[in-house]
Amino acid sequence: MSAVSVLLLFGIPPALDKFAYIHREHRVDIISELSVAAIVLVAVVAGLLWLNTTLLPTLDRFSMGFLVLMIVLIFVTQAPTITDNIVGILIIALPLTLQTLLIWAITYALAIWLQLSYDVAGPATLIACSNFFEMAVA
Repeated sequence: MSAVSVLLLFGIPPALDKFAYIHREHRVDIISELSVAAIVLVAVVAGLLWLNTTLLPTLDRFSMGFLVLMIVLIFVTQAPTITDNIVGILIIALPLTLQTLLIWAITYALAIWLQLSYDVAGPATLIACSNFFEMAVA
């Protein structure tokens, strides 16, 4: 006997009887409650199946294009702010660029010195020179 059949035989009817006993003045129709629960469960399962088999694979094809479009829209809508504050942007961008290049060079030199293979050294340098500035912008 499986756990589901044990639950169905011994678990659900006593629980439903207690529920019906608590609401004595408003006697609960067990069949109605179970049918509503079944309809909701079927709808949720069907929705999850449709989400995972139809919607997400369709949207996955367009996600990179939407990301580029979002970045373009951000720069287009903020163009006046960017042009008005170009010196401030350069004051921030130049040290970050130099920091990224310097850390990349140090990490790559260490990877060569440690004789790491290229498939390990490449991601290691990218991870080493990343920072949370990109995440703050995103």
